[in-house]
Amino acid sequence: MASTLQVPTLRLNAFSLRPSFARGDWFPAIEAAPGEIATRWRSAGEAWRAGPPAADTVFAAWSLRLVGEMHRRGIPIGAGTDTPINYAMPGFALHEELEMLVRAGLAPIEALRAATIRPAEFFGLEAEMGRIEPGMRADLVLLGADPLVEISNTRRIDAVIARGRLLGRSEVAAGR
Repeated sequence: MASTLQVPTLRLNAFSLRPSFARGDWFPAIEAAPGEIATRWRSAGEAWRAGPPAADTVFAAWSLRLVGEMHRRGIPIGAGTDTPINYAMPGFALHEELEMLVRAGLAPIEALRAATIRPAEFFGLEAEMGRIEPGMRADLVLLGADPLVEISNTRRIDAVIARGRLLGRSEVAAGR
């Protein structure tokens, strides 16, 4: 069991550079949120589009450099999102965090490990989850493109296997 896991939530630190609602796929994603939340978030996204505030590039760049340096020094990095802070939709925000970890200097495989085996190791669960092996608990995401080539390919979800049940693209998009 690892004694320390750094979970930087870079998507929060760099939010002003590219908030979630700057992406075209964010508005459809929030439709899975409860009604009042989706309404508030949609309103915030539309306000941002009308006139985005000045970005805090200094803090964002510092955060990326700091996480890159921690990674180079061997500090275990975990992927976290602090959902629902700063309009973080579950799932959607994790894609953003993985992309930010790669921008900070992690290889795509290392960013994926930050969301899989690293948390399992931290909680002492690596014997039962965090890897794809016979006998392990496994919820899987089946992708249409290789995230090791481009980490944003984690967004190209074809299907999900959750608790032994296959969910197709339409079910995943509907938030089931």
